Amino acid sequence: MKKNSLKPSPWGELERNQVGIRPLNTFLGKLLYDHIREEFPTLVEEIAAKLCGEQSRAGRVRTRAADATDRAEDLPNEDCESI
Repeated sequence: MKKNSLKPSPWGELERNQVGIRPLNTFLGKLLYDHIREEFPTLVEEIAAKLCGEQSRAGRVRTRAADATDRAEDLPNEDCESI
C-alpha cells in the first residue's frame, strides 16, 4: 500500500540525487535563501518607515530642548522623506 502512494507525481519523478537528507538540506537552504533575498528589501522599507514614524513622534513628545538634543544625537542622519 505504501509503495503505491509514493509512485504518483511528483514523487515518482525524483532523480536519485534528489533523495535523502543532504539533498533535502541543500534544497531547503536554497529555498530559504531565495525567500530571504526576495523579502529583505520590503522588510528594510517597513522598518525604515516605522523608524521615521517613531522619530517624528518622539520629536513631538519631547518638550525640553536638552531632551530633544540628547535624543537627536542617538538617531541616524537619514532623511525620512526619501523613504
